[in-house]
Amino acid sequence: MLKKASQIVTSAVESGRIPGAALGVVGLDGSMEMFCSGVKHLQKPAPVDPDTLFDLASLTKVLFTVPQVLHLVEEGLADLDDPLSSFLPELAWMQGNELPSRTLRQLLTHVAGLPAWEAVYTWGGEAHTLKHRVLQHRWVVGPAGAHVYSDIGYILLGLVLERVRGKGLDVFTLPEGLVFNPPQPRAVCCYRARPLARAGSAG
Repeated sequence: MLKKASQIVTSAVESGRIPGAALGVVGLDGSMEMFCSGVKHLQKPAPVDPDTLFDLASLTKVLFTVPQVLHLVEEGLADLDDPLSSFLPELAWMQGNELPSRTLRQLLTHVAGLPAWEAVYTWGGEAHTLKHRVLQHRWVVGPAGAHVYSDIGYILLGLVLERVRGKGLDVFTLPEGLVFNPPQPRAVCCYRARPLARAGSAG
């Protein structure tokens, strides 16, 4: 099943377009097939194998953040139409800004009027400081309803989850096959802010 796809990946690795990749297919009968090629790191080459961990990037939004927010709703701890100010009252300082009144539903569906992204990676690496800075930043909020895919909205949803649950995202229970703070030798990318998935995981 993977023959053609594996040929494409092998060509991309051998030409230097990508350092490595892993492909997997699960058949309707439960049969599994996997193909790995290339290396995890260009600086410290080690082959990609079924136990390699890959950064899931924005897939974290649908695999982790959305289900966790919906669990809050199921448990009666939140309503999708609750405003952010219900969970993050310190946003009240933003007088004249619409952000505190934006709802969980608007953030989840990328219609809260928030910008697509911000260079948060330039703000420093200490988690506690970064979280406070996100809450103290005067975000430019446009009209609600227009669809703008926003990382900022999901960063704020992560803060809501931490506030309601009373614990950091890095200690939340993750779906099978996902992990925070992975052992670096196994990981292609070691971002601490989002989970990674094992190449051989059916999840």
